[in-house]
Amino acid sequence: MKNKIFIGYIFLLFSFFVSTATYAKTELESLCETSMAHVSMLHTNNKNIFKIKREINKEYKGVKLKRFLKNEWLPEIRKDKAFTPNNFYVKKNEYIRKCVQSMRAKK
Repeated sequence: MKNKIFIGYIFLLFSFFVSTATYAKTELESLCETSMAHVSMLHTNNKNIFKIKREINKEYKGVKLKRFLKNEWLPEIRKDKAFTPNNFYVKKNEYIRKCVQSMRAKK
């Protein structure tokens, strides 16, 4: 009887750690998705890069997220003259993967 209770506790503990890691990954992906979509809309409405960077600094708190948005995402958007927010949703998985990798990189 004690062995079954002990195994049950181990199972609950293991499932807690697995579910927490899964939730964290999903939360990071959703943060990347919303922030990248927001910057895409800012770029569509306003072409002045300094105003966009000021808005990024004011809106987002994370240093790695700010760095990614200003140094990687914004130049990628500006490189394509015909970029629209719909283009982001077409290649959303690829873009989000880049953002998550950048956020998890140790710098």
